[in-house]
Amino acid sequence: MLVQGRPNPKSPKTHNNNSNSSNRALPTVHPNRFSESKSLDFSTWASENLYKIVTILLLIATVAALFFLRNVGDTAALLCFESQSQQLETIHFPNINWNSIEPIVDKTTPYANFRSEKWVVVSVSDYPSDALKNLVKIKGWQVLAIGNSKTPPDWSLKGTIYLSLEQQAQLGFRVVDFLPYDSYVRKTVGYLFAIQHGAKKIFDADDRGDVIDNDIGKHFDVELVGEGARQEVILQYSHENPNRTIVNPYVHFGQRSVWPRGMPLENVGEIGHEEYYTEVFGGKQFIQQGISNGLPDVDSVFYFTRKSGLEAFDIRFDERAQKVALPQGMMVPVNSFNTLYHSSAFWALMLPVSVSTMASDVLRGYWGQRLLWEIGGFVVVYPPTVHRYDRIEGYPFSEEKDLHVNVGRLTKFLVSWRSGKHRLLFEKILELSYAMAEEGFWSEKDVKFTAAWLQDLLAVRYQQPRLMTLELDRPRATIGHGDRKEFVPQKLPSVHLGVEEIGTVNYEIGNLIRWRKTFGNVVLIMFCSGPVERTALEWRLLYGRIFKTVIILAEQKNEDLVVEEGRLDYLYKWLLDLALSVETWMRNFESSISALWGLLEESPFASCGVLVGSFNCYSGAISGWEHETGKTCCDDNRRQAMRFKLGSRVSVLRSNRLKSCGGSALYQALYQNTLLVAFDMLLVDCLHLDCALFGQPLETTTVAVKLRRAILPRHLPSIFNRYSSAEGFLFLHDDTIINYWNLLQADKTKLWITDKVPESWTPVRDDGNSDWFTQQAELVNKVVNSMPVHFQVSYKESMPDPSSTTLCSSEVFYVPRRFVSDFIDLVNLVGNLDMHQKVAVPMIFLSMDSPQNFDPVFAPMTYKPDQPSTNSTASYSPEVPAVHPWGVSSEQEFIKLVRIMAAGDPLLMELV
Repeated sequence: MLVQGRPNPKSPKTHNNNSNSSNRALPTVHPNRFSESKSLDFSTWASENLYKIVTILLLIATVAALFFLRNVGDTAALLCFESQSQQLETIHFPNINWNSIEPIVDKTTPYANFRSEKWVVVSVSDYPSDALKNLVKIKGWQVLAIGNSKTPPDWSLKGTIYLSLEQQAQLGFRVVDFLPYDSYVRKTVGYLFAIQHGAKKIFDADDRGDVIDNDIGKHFDVELVGEGARQEVILQYSHENPNRTIVNPYVHFGQRSVWPRGMPLENVGEIGHEEYYTEVFGGKQFIQQGISNGLPDVDSVFYFTRKSGLEAFDIRFDERAQKVALPQGMMVPVNSFNTLYHSSAFWALMLPVSVSTMASDVLRGYWGQRLLWEIGGFVVVYPPTVHRYDRIEGYPFSEEKDLHVNVGRLTKFLVSWRSGKHRLLFEKILELSYAMAEEGFWSEKDVKFTAAWLQDLLAVRYQQPRLMTLELDRPRATIGHGDRKEFVPQKLPSVHLGVEEIGTVNYEIGNLIRWRKTFGNVVLIMFCSGPVERTALEWRLLYGRIFKTVIILAEQKNEDLVVEEGRLDYLYKWLLDLALSVETWMRNFESSISALWGLLEESPFASCGVLVGSFNCYSGAISGWEHETGKTCCDDNRRQAMRFKLGSRVSVLRSNRLKSCGGSALYQALYQNTLLVAFDMLLVDCLHLDCALFGQPLETTTVAVKLRRAILPRHLPSIFNRYSSAEGFLFLHDDTIINYWNLLQADKTKLWITDKVPESWTPVRDDGNSDWFTQQAELVNKVVNSMPVHFQVSYKESMPDPSSTTLCSSEVFYVPRRFVSDFIDLVNLVGNLDMHQKVAVPMIFLSMDSPQNFDPVFAPMTYKPDQPSTNSTASYSPEVPAVHPWGVSSEQEFIKLVRIMAAGDPLLMELV
């Protein structure tokens, strides 16, 4: 046997040189007769099968990448692949016999015989919210709550119709088979239920928004025809640019840097206001989109890039801006939580099911707007109609995956889309749904869902609107000069990119960020007694950098400067009432003033500065009397002479005002507290004197006496309600300056007031020497005795002596959110009583909490009861929390103030 390659055995003996020649030669084997044996090691196998291994690894990687990208929602990466794969899929167009659809009747719920024309449809996933409870209270509207798999099984709310998953399944609607169990899109069942039970209007809402003033019809056009309809023309965006297919409505309502969810990101930079508008007759605004204050409808990109930390959004829009309509060819994002649908647009309520939840209502809105043009209808956007609260929880970007890539392309597709020749609207609806599936905006599932939705609409006896000629196919009319309507939106305070304070930030910028973080959710309410035309913008410029917003109140409203009316009872009205009741006063005005002046000089208040305001007071009395009666008191020469005499007397008394205070402890306290209180008191006391001015004594009961009362009971509660998410409210008179950098250590959950400033906060005992003070003390006791027990206990513990009353000048104080409801309740108890502000405010504070719990932040403030004729830099200190008094009545004085405040806030120098 031949063994290949086997070596010959060696000889045990030593071979000599001739040994090789003596060996026998082996036969030669042909090299191709046997193949060479293969090595069985892994490296050899891998090299021979390398192409197979690479092919298998590439296939596995491709499949893994596809699953990963689909799970994380990267639509942009999959868009090309999905569009190509969808082209290979065959989408079947549903065939429906519109004339053979059987009616669906409610036989399973207790509401079979219930009918209502106005419905509110909400989706609920938790127990009833406060906002939902408020919705139930709106008169004339029936709330319908739709449950899902997240809804508690024992959910209930009196006055609400609730449909659980089990009840929804028993209604017999075709759409139920397509709806997810855990999504708000189950509201589709609610729409059908409402239509089945007589709906003519459906308000699409959610359970986190309060309707402003609990009146859906305050801004919305609930009635389009009949007696309740507003027969008016509506402002409309210009259609001059045919390439403009989408618009940001937030710009029109004062917020240029905010954009709605569903706005293409490439369009968010279009912040310029309209050059001009046109007009359209109302009556066909079948879809009405409301704006939301607080947290408007914004996308995740805005939500996560425009805020810092856990600060809640509270964005405000211009409630006085006109509603605005969209012409054919132009669209706007429409949502599902603040939209009113009229019956002619009920078919547009369908929420798609094959797209992400945060894209469903937006895609529905664009789809519905395009079809709305087929019946001659249009969308109108309205001023703020609800206030939504920011729960500090944004939706992840992945849930909006169908928006940011597709929405821009969708609007262009919809504007260019034209349907075939159909006789029925529902045929066009089904055709557009099919076309959108072919383009990849949603899947074939939504085509089938649309078919089920339309059949269910007919089954609940919904009547299709008639088709009309599409205006887009007509030649566009030229917009003439007379057709152009101007409207310049306001530029309201907005939200900019969130900034986190880091070590590399400049020191001054870091301070500004820290102050803004501390007071960014505090509302500053400032009352201006001076000329707002010269100071309103300056105050906002100074304090608006720090606080959430600055509300300016003045005795006269100024819409151009956004100054609200915070009207004090004018002192001249008191003199006016006297003048009208005693005609001789005006017949001999000059001699009367001289007599009264002599009386004042002899009074205990003559040297206490009580005549500081007399100059303006008597000038106001003259002007008021002339305005009311149409008569002329005196010519300009006599008027100027009288003004000069009064002014000179005031100057003389100012220099001597500290000589005497009448010797009375009460008068001394009043003087230290406020000169205005003393002046009010003097005017009342004068009514009891046998003065030469009137020739006979007058009783207060015979004259309409109106002292200066607080603006607080009249205005603060409404402001509290307007800024319901604010952390607190800081009230400030314009004669007091706050150094906000020294308020950082204050507790924003406590009350702040000047109770530790003895010149401002003065307990006074009624010694019976003043009818005015006795009257105020009686009013305090009357209000205290009517208080609930917890308020009474708090007040009486702080003021154990019922004959004592506290006076406070109240130039600055702070009310935190947790005390707002108590403050409003106490203000309501005061009601229309003639209680002075300087009496009412300390009474309210002592009733809300004990003074030992007040934050003493204002204790070291600079406070001087005397009002200087000019501001002095020596009286200002950047080391104290506040300075009083300090007057600003012109731009020059404001610049001076800013320069000295720059010692505490160097960035203020950038303002001047």
